[in-house]
Amino acid sequence: MGVQLFAGLVISASTARPCDKTLFSELRGDGPTAMGAFYGYAWGSSGVERCEFYNMSIGNRPTVTLTGGNRYGVASTFATIVTGYQGVTGIDWSYNEIHDQGQSTYSSCLMLDDVDTFKIWGGNMGQLAGGSPCQGYIQIAGTPGHGTKNIFSRGCQYYMDAGPMTQYIAVAPAPFTGTNFQFPDNDNMFSYSVAKFGGNITS
Repeated sequence: MGVQLFAGLVISASTARPCDKTLFSELRGDGPTAMGAFYGYAWGSSGVERCEFYNMSIGNRPTVTLTGGNRYGVASTFATIVTGYQGVTGIDWSYNEIHDQGQSTYSSCLMLDDVDTFKIWGGNMGQLAGGSPCQGYIQIAGTPGHGTKNIFSRGCQYYMDAGPMTQYIAVAPAPFTGTNFQFPDNDNMFSYSVAKFGGNITS
């Protein structure tokens, strides 16, 4: 009988202590997970480097989710985590790999929801063979008064691994609050031609 994990790794502030100044290095999250391989909420001033995250689950949850307001309502049986909007700020994402095989147009490698100052340095994001055509490698969401802003990408490879065509690097399927997305034309490498922004993102 197959077993599906809830999530590979969840990081969040608890009611007892904040969650910042952490570094994840050389980790791998793999297999079918209901909430993805990495879920970060109420987290800041931290880094993730040289890690690999895979999600083979059939569904619309991204492989990696960073959310300032606990978008999918994740809870813990080990600690009482904070509630409501808390923010995700100041994350360095360096030389990591994210791979997704979700079979939904709303699946993606990465979800940024009410995230401020997220920097992608190198690494790659790819749709795996067997998935469905998705709208973008990165999904963007943001609520009024908070929003997703100051998102930078330098030298990351966005590609498909013998899988379906992906339409955009970053897409906001629904109207959102957010500004300042910097993905230079000459600094992103592609296996095929793909637009930078789609949906409700204009810059």
